[in-house]
Amino acid sequence: METKSRINIVSGIGQEFSSNLTIGNVTYHVQTEDMGTRTCKIISRVYLKGKIVLARKSDYSHFVNAKNCSERLKKLMGSNHKATIYTFIKGMSEKQTKADYIAEIKMLLRTRN
Repeated sequence: METKSRINIVSGIGQEFSSNLTIGNVTYHVQTEDMGTRTCKIISRVYLKGKIVLARKSDYSHFVNAKNCSERLKKLMGSNHKATIYTFIKGMSEKQTKADYIAEIKMLLRTRN
């Protein structure tokens, strides 16, 4: 039986991007947030049943004071969101089973990698 993958963008409004990603019969939630100009970081996270299975950070301190900061930030958030989804899907396809992938993510989280 062929499994289908589906990406559903739920929200791209404001300073957050949110998607649901269905691989086979498992749905993951992908969320990208701006952590604010105090940290100048955006974080994209992939969740499975409320637990983070992948996180990706980007720094935007190099353009925080630019006139077009808000445009550049939104573009960076969108590209970080898409790259996180791509990285996650690629990682899933390289693993033998989903359980192996989740076990590796848990091990990386424990070692803070």
